[in-house]
Amino acid sequence: MSQWRAMRKIKESLPKTPTKRAAVISAYIKDQKSPTINILRNMKFITTPEDKIVDSTNSNIIKNIQEIISTTKKQRSKTATTVMDIITTSVSSENISKKHVSRKLGLNNKRLSRGRQHRASVLQLDNASWSFTKRKTRSDALNDINKKLVYDFWISPGMSRPTGNKNDIKRMRTGPKQFVSHAVYVLEKTQTEVYFDFKETNPTIKNCQRTFEKLKPFFVQSIRPKDKQTCCCRYHIEIRGIFKTCMDFRRKVLKNNPALQGEFKIYENINELVNETICKTSENVDKLKCLQRNCDNCGVHNFKLTEEEKNDI
Repeated sequence: MSQWRAMRKIKESLPKTPTKRAAVISAYIKDQKSPTINILRNMKFITTPEDKIVDSTNSNIIKNIQEIISTTKKQRSKTATTVMDIITTSVSSENISKKHVSRKLGLNNKRLSRGRQHRASVLQLDNASWSFTKRKTRSDALNDINKKLVYDFWISPGMSRPTGNKNDIKRMRTGPKQFVSHAVYVLEKTQTEVYFDFKETNPTIKNCQRTFEKLKPFFVQSIRPKDKQTCCCRYHIEIRGIFKTCMDFRRKVLKNNPALQGEFKIYENINELVNETICKTSENVDKLKCLQRNCDNCGVHNFKLTEEEKNDI
């Protein structure tokens, strides 16, 4: 009731004609020192000059994007397709309604959905994980080549390994409503042991342990009790013993014959030996045909043996 009476008093105090009323109200709104006007601006009932500039800029950006879309969306060239993919990926985040974007830019929901899927896939790639780790350290600490070398060393066999559980996914926030995700890796050694191994392998790279640990990928973590579940069946135990004995024998052979060191490799773990006899794929997923030894391109014949190893067999 009091609000209604106040509104009536304001109306009675204003001039009678609409033009004069508008002039009085606009002059009052322009008053920068009025606390009431500042409150209304904070409540977004009144736009500030800065807001008007931002709105004008946003509308001009939308017009420019509309012009690009109208000229390229019907073209079938590779460049036009790339441009459309970039635009749809940029405007298809989760915090923007597809319905509003479709109306503003004239894009159908199918294309926007494809852009959102592409955006999600890009943020879940290994490159995204590497980009997040790369920008964590100072730019003058190490160059990008050495940073990538440290990054790859953390996830190399013998240093860390995947848990094997498809539900072990580490998610890291990189920005407002932006995330990168990667399968969890667990360390096979302590961080100090990994650092000393890196220094032994790369003696020319000078970096302290703290910098080395800062470059550890976010999805690499210490081993947990549930990650220590190891198969102790007869076959696994026997193959580990045989593998260790064979590699020790090969080390002795290569030590006695230095000329063979560049031709024959000493494998650090069983995975390296198995990968030598299986076709390499870009998806890091082995084909069933290769695992069943039905592939003509791979097999145990790819594993080279020295003459001493053949005679010993």
